[in-house]
Amino acid sequence: MSETKRRGRPVRAVTGLVGLVAVLAGCGNAGEDRVLAVPGTGLVGGVVYLDRDGNRTPNSTDAALPGVRVRLLVGGTRDTIASATSGADGVFAFGRVPVGQYTVVVPGESTFGDSIAVVRVDTAEVNLAPEDTVEIQVAVSFPLVSIAEARALPIGSKVFIEGVALNFRDVFADTVLHVRDTSSAVRITSTQGPLVTTGDSARILGTVAARSGQPALDRGQVTIIAIVGQPTPERVTTLQAATADGGRLDAGLVRVVDATIADTATVSGDYLATVSDGSGPVLVVFDQDAGLTRTAFVPGVVIDATGLLVPDGAGAWRIKPRVVADLVVK
Repeated sequence: MSETKRRGRPVRAVTGLVGLVAVLAGCGNAGEDRVLAVPGTGLVGGVVYLDRDGNRTPNSTDAALPGVRVRLLVGGTRDTIASATSGADGVFAFGRVPVGQYTVVVPGESTFGDSIAVVRVDTAEVNLAPEDTVEIQVAVSFPLVSIAEARALPIGSKVFIEGVALNFRDVFADTVLHVRDTSSAVRITSTQGPLVTTGDSARILGTVAARSGQPALDRGQVTIIAIVGQPTPERVTTLQAATADGGRLDAGLVRVVDATIADTATVSGDYLATVSDGSGPVLVVFDQDAGLTRTAFVPGVVIDATGLLVPDGAGAWRIKPRVVADLVVK
């Protein structure tokens, strides 16, 4: 990447990676007059890109978005002074713009299909000085919503969510990932991308679906943001666990204490223990692929159990421990 200084500001040149702003002086984007600024004028331009990972910053995973109309309005008005269309490389430019204050907009007639929209214009308000060059990045992507908002959307909606992973993705046979933010939790099915482990903070693009009667995100495309540490389970009664506290804790991580095992059974390879702390029964599922020891967990034994709340499809929830440490015999 090369850099050219103009009025003390670096102007980065595109070197093949979409998302870096081209040197606007003399660029060949079709449809507009692109010449060097003369005294009393400046240059305004930038790039429109499809933000594939949802970070609202151009990088090598993103793609150029051609054919997008961009307008330059006189500051404080709706008057258009110039318009441009992004080229095959996503670049647009307005040449010889008089000095002054302007607003950059992507008008409403720009439609992109699916549910994507303009999610960020990094420099919407422009104060143009003589011989100045202003670079603008226009991000087009899917909306980033809270998990609670995602759960309320119609099936088929495609959105980004961000949250902390409550389990290692491959700990269970169904490879379902549970993710929680401050608003709620949700299950992610058919995840793609890097392997997510417990405590990873991740941004996930998925399609709203339903699983066992509860909202889920399907075909989740994962980007790991950071490692934030082990999530803390919410302490509940066994009755609250069996109802997910009225559905509020669906897909969440919970802990019950001093629960007595009343009955056990093996169903399709999974070991099921019915437990109660006196408030009501709930099933604890020992997933056959989780490597959990079963011999100590027999009727009459008192345990503390931590696990994910998984709906059974019939209106109740089960606790699904993830690792050996999730189960403690008292």
